[in-house]
Amino acid sequence: RKAALDLAEARAQIISKNENILVLEAALNMEKQEKEQNEQQLAELKISFSELQRDKEDVEQTFAVQREQLENVTRELESLEAQMKKEQASHTETIEKMKTEREEMTQLHKEEVKKLEEEKEEERAKQQEVVKQLEEKHHKEEERAKQQEVVKQLEEKHHKEEERAK
Repeated sequence: RKAALDLAEARAQIISKNENILVLEAALNMEKQEKEQNEQQLAELKISFSELQRDKEDVEQTFAVQREQLENVTRELESLEAQMKKEQASHTETIEKMKTEREEMTQLHKEEVKKLEEEKEEERAKQQEVVKQLEEKHHKEEERAKQQEVVKQLEEKHHKEEERAK
């Protein structure tokens, strides 16, 4: 009886251990499935990571190109700004020179006008002097002509008196 009990207990232990083995096998199978799922997810993540890495490299390359373009544009803008400043300074200098030249020309014009007015006045004074001299000469000639007329009349009178006296 004891052997039958021991046998029944051993069978119960074997059944229990078989059940435990089945449970462990089921758990092992589940863990294998999880491992396969995890490996598949890992492979997908590696692919995604590689894609992200390529995207990152593309973005960095694009960023580097854009940075270089920005630097080129910035240099060009600085160059244009410097050129504009030079041109503006040149224009300002030219304007100042032109203002100075205009002032000088205006001053020369005023001086020339004043000189011409003075020459005109001198010419007018000379003409007046010439007119005065001509009037005086004319007056003297008239006086001389009158005197000659008087002398002629006196000579004729004297001649007549000499004729009468003869």
